[in-house]
Amino acid sequence: MSKFKTRHLNNSVKQGFIDDKHRAWHFAGIPTQTLIDEGKAYAGAVPLEVAERMLSYTPTLRKVYVEGDDGFPELVPDRMAVVLPHDDDPESGAHTFPERVSYVGTDGYAIHDPKLAVLDAPIALTDAGCELATVGKLGGGRMAFTSWRPIEGRVEIAGFTTLQAYINAGTSTDGSLATNIGSSYVEQVCDNTARLSESVGKLYRVKHTANSVIDINEARRIAEITIVGVHDLAASMERMANVAITEADFYAICNKIYPLPEEEGRSRTMVLNKLGELNRMYFGDARVPGSIRDTLLGAWQTLNTQATWGMEVRGNKVDPIGRQWERTIRGQTAQITVKDGKKSSSVSLDDQFWAVVGALDLAPALVGAK
Repeated sequence: MSKFKTRHLNNSVKQGFIDDKHRAWHFAGIPTQTLIDEGKAYAGAVPLEVAERMLSYTPTLRKVYVEGDDGFPELVPDRMAVVLPHDDDPESGAHTFPERVSYVGTDGYAIHDPKLAVLDAPIALTDAGCELATVGKLGGGRMAFTSWRPIEGRVEIAGFTTLQAYINAGTSTDGSLATNIGSSYVEQVCDNTARLSESVGKLYRVKHTANSVIDINEARRIAEITIVGVHDLAASMERMANVAITEADFYAICNKIYPLPEEEGRSRTMVLNKLGELNRMYFGDARVPGSIRDTLLGAWQTLNTQATWGMEVRGNKVDPIGRQWERTIRGQTAQITVKDGKKSSSVSLDDQFWAVVGALDLAPALVGAK
């Protein structure tokens, strides 16, 4: 679950191309012009100078001491702490010294400068025909990320949707993820967005070790792979749109992905609510256009959209949309929870979907190509 609250996300993320994505954004419902006037969003690309200001902070490594038996500080060998600069946002978790300690690790841990890792390294993407779509600094600097749109990474699927490729760069100072550059795709349906569970499967990752080096040229390679991948994905979606399914097939897919517990209780109620939401979305939501209903693509679109955006944000509680951002930064796909007895784990929705489609023998040719 995301550590970051809605209010902090609003203050710490700058969003470009807002007309394409404001309905799916965490400040959904706020007029677009208000977001632009407040400097939280831009009609076009995020200006690089805005990103530079946001990411120009310097975490530092400091020695770790504990109170000794005599009450005096005692050095802890082979351990270092990552300390963030002061952040005036009380929601950031970095406005008092104890909260500014983002990580305690071995003395072999190395900080990757946030600006270098997620802005300067991928800056070659601007030469490769990419524009800065998003920049964020979460948790007072615990996570930093950028997202870029390749100009050639936009594909129209006639009668259905538009696919937009993104190249994402992320790093952390709290030990939660390595510095990485990867890809994701966003499907824009009826002025909404849903991050696709299909991904290019290529992620460049650099661990936080003393001898680690960020290869700036890797960003250009990821850009080339991403542009090819979005066209491949569009072709895959068109093939799914040509596989007809019945209502019974749709129910069978949903019931296998979200099996209904036999015993009465909270778990059964939650699954029933989810199945009801999927049913309403499939038959009456604009994000599942009539042109693809009764097709395998319609079922896939419904499940993906619900898994990505089907959770509500209430008040200022922990934000599920913040969790989606974290998954994007980590290069993860849309996830669902699978239970095995008393144990539960998060797995890729896409993997589960194709496993179920294969078990039901609905599209042998497509399953065989996966």
